[in-house]
Amino acid sequence: MKRIYKFAYRNIHYLSVAVFVFSFHAFSILRKFAWADDWAFISFYKQEDLGVNTEHYSGYRPLLQKIMDISFGNINNYADLVLLRLIATFGLVLVIWLLMANLGKIGFSKNFTCAIGLGVSLLPTFWIYTNWASTFIYPWVCVLSIISLNLFERHKVISFSLIVASFLIYQPAAVFSVTLVFASYIQKSKISRSNIQYLSTILIGAIFSLLTGKLVNQLLDVPDKARAGFISGPGEFIDKVIWLATRPLILSFRPFLVESHGVVPLGITMVGFLLSVVAFMYIVRRGSLFRSISSIGALYCFGMLSLLPISENQIEFRILPTTSAMGLILVGIGFRSILHRKSAPLFLKSTIGVLAIIVVSVYSENKIQQIFIKPFQVNQKLLLDTAGTNPPEKIIIISDYSIAWPQRNYVGALSVISDFQMPWVPVGEVSQVLKIDESKIFLVDSKLTDVQPNVLVINLNAFRDKL
Repeated sequence: MKRIYKFAYRNIHYLSVAVFVFSFHAFSILRKFAWADDWAFISFYKQEDLGVNTEHYSGYRPLLQKIMDISFGNINNYADLVLLRLIATFGLVLVIWLLMANLGKIGFSKNFTCAIGLGVSLLPTFWIYTNWASTFIYPWVCVLSIISLNLFERHKVISFSLIVASFLIYQPAAVFSVTLVFASYIQKSKISRSNIQYLSTILIGAIFSLLTGKLVNQLLDVPDKARAGFISGPGEFIDKVIWLATRPLILSFRPFLVESHGVVPLGITMVGFLLSVVAFMYIVRRGSLFRSISSIGALYCFGMLSLLPISENQIEFRILPTTSAMGLILVGIGFRSILHRKSAPLFLKSTIGVLAIIVVSVYSENKIQQIFIKPFQVNQKLLLDTAGTNPPEKIIIISDYSIAWPQRNYVGALSVISDFQMPWVPVGEVSQVLKIDESKIFLVDSKLTDVQPNVLVINLNAFRDKL
């Protein structure tokens, strides 16, 4: 018992952050809801749809495929998704703990370390991971990535194995450990030989996992995903460079925002960019300009390693765990540098820090409600009101997907107002909410003129027009 008290006393800062992280995410993840691909995976596994058994093989993620087979393959009720979201949240708590512990070892103060831990837990990438059950395993890939870095010097074979396993689950999260290499460079103004070797090992692991994924696809006769295709010409390469500079890089300067464009997002982006410049000047002051630019550029490239070679340019927060965290650290360093220059009193620093966490927490929770919780509640009410009390023998869903649905001014998939706009969602969601087998549900794209008795018609075209 004494050891427990001693551990708690020594790590009271980190424990406080861990409690906050779990409490914040528990506010939403313990509710009964599902979103987007969640409905499709439950439905397809229930119907034993052959496509769901190869979905992730085709993206060179064979280990993820097995994880989905074990998890979603054994879920028949969307209420059970709370278990997957809990697994994701515990994974995030561990990510934050490992991140803070490593930042402390690098030499950052406890206050700065805890601020980054709190900030990372509020990044859109990570509240997507905890609230979207389909991504529940991604925080654990970040955990594996950090552990691979921690083990690299003494256990290189185990470290390499963890890197490969991470890439075979989810490539964007497999490089999350680069965040700590980035933080180490900022703190020490140099990349150690060990870190250079580790980055080289990540590159080798990425290539090895890709070849492994391709081999598995050949053995199972599974076609590769078209969107996982590689850049094949100068034009695509130029497009990729422009996309990387105007999407992932820019988003890293405004870590918490989900809005795509507008005056306020632009202003916050400019503030974040200026703070990043201040941080960059802090780095340059202790080293050469060329080395600083090349080192930061190289580390950002490693942070986007899984995005660099593919031709597809679709921006989503879920593919940006590393650059989002790196951007937050850079903005944090810039903000800290300004406070140090102004010799701000501790009370003022603490007040600003607490207010910032409160504002970002309220903002993030509002977006979680708006994107995940409220749309489900609206969909559920529509279905229950339409169905009434008499169970139908058959359900016809009318939805013309040739007509665009209204969108929010958000980045990527978060822009959808209702996940009914995704063609793969309605059948699964209707089946789950109304507790009717998918074989009795039919999706059509035009209004019916002759409807038989005891057939329930759900008109999503009318629902779309009201949004």
